[in-house]
Amino acid sequence: MHRTLNIFSVVLFFYLLIRAIHQPLVFDECTTLFNYVLSGKFWPWDSYLDANNHVINSLLSNAFVGLFGASSLSLRLASLLSFPLMAYFVIKICSCFERWPERILLFSGLLLCHNFIDFYSLSRGYGMSMTFLLAVVYYQMRFVQSKKLIHWFGISIFSFLAVWSNLTLFYVTCILLPINLFLLIFLRFRLNVAVISGFIIQLFGLLSAFVYLQKLKATQALYYGSDSGFWNVTVKSLSRMLFETEHIAFHVILIIITILFTAIALKKRKVMLTCLALTFWGSIVMIFIAHYLLDINFPEDRVGLYLYPLFILSLSFALKEFSLKVGTIASAVCSISLMVHFVFQLNFSHNELWKSEQIPSSFFKVIKQHQIDEAPTINAYFLQQKTFNSQNFLDFN
Repeated sequence: MHRTLNIFSVVLFFYLLIRAIHQPLVFDECTTLFNYVLSGKFWPWDSYLDANNHVINSLLSNAFVGLFGASSLSLRLASLLSFPLMAYFVIKICSCFERWPERILLFSGLLLCHNFIDFYSLSRGYGMSMTFLLAVVYYQMRFVQSKKLIHWFGISIFSFLAVWSNLTLFYVTCILLPINLFLLIFLRFRLNVAVISGFIIQLFGLLSAFVYLQKLKATQALYYGSDSGFWNVTVKSLSRMLFETEHIAFHVILIIITILFTAIALKKRKVMLTCLALTFWGSIVMIFIAHYLLDINFPEDRVGLYLYPLFILSLSFALKEFSLKVGTIASAVCSISLMVHFVFQLNFSHNELWKSEQIPSSFFKVIKQHQIDEAPTINAYFLQQKTFNSQNFLDFN
């Protein structure tokens, strides 16, 4: 089965590579290009204060653009190259399951969700942060199994990288820190320099991200989302972004599944399922705390993306507690549904979330063909201005 999963992963990587080459830039990428990549000012203390700055992505994109020149691919290369690492950790987690239904559910849930993996073909930190989050989960599993310090350091380093790839992971890392401390107590680990060092790495990542978030909040840069409620803003926008639906039946199924894996986690008290359920629900609690105490908007669509892998991971671990027959039916239904959806989403031209803002290359060709002595005047939606400017810049560099 591992060979099959590896082949699927390679095919998906080349699909994303073609998308990264041919898909028009989106507004957020253009902002990253001009504000952080080309300027070279991406460090939190030396950059334009905006939540658009996904620091590690900006850092690596600056390096790739410097090496290979400015192009859509070089700008997106950092995010794209984090996909093989993501597939690696998904397959490694799959290998920890004894039965194939859980493996199929986890693999298809994460790698065959088209609008989820599509973030790896964009120069944003969302995909990269999902990779590091999955790495944390994998090393948590290995730490529970082996009690080796190398896995503790894996947890610590990837927790740090996750939050600085995308600050929306702040809520998750806030929950992960006490959970990781619980694992130390549960496994009866004695405090030593290595354990304390790993804890300091996690704490430093969390506190430094908090300081930066406070600066962003002070300049009203944490504007995305709204105060219309968790269900209306976060849940509906996520389901719309990932699956293009807000149908009540779909949401009822989600509620039933969530109640199910939560009930199993409370009843069975298996370590990893409990940790995942706590991380999932703890992140949601943090969203409410941030909204009602700090007046931060409920996360909308991509800002709440981390809830999806936590949901799929929790569901996969909960499925272990059912019979093989039930597991087979559940994984088959989910996998086939995702495959069908993936096939209907296949394209090299647009991203579902930003398709109204993307300007196809054919548009620029037409403009060039009809260009006269004076520069052409284009009338368009204001978010398309940077897209147009970016394409002009890439054409002449």
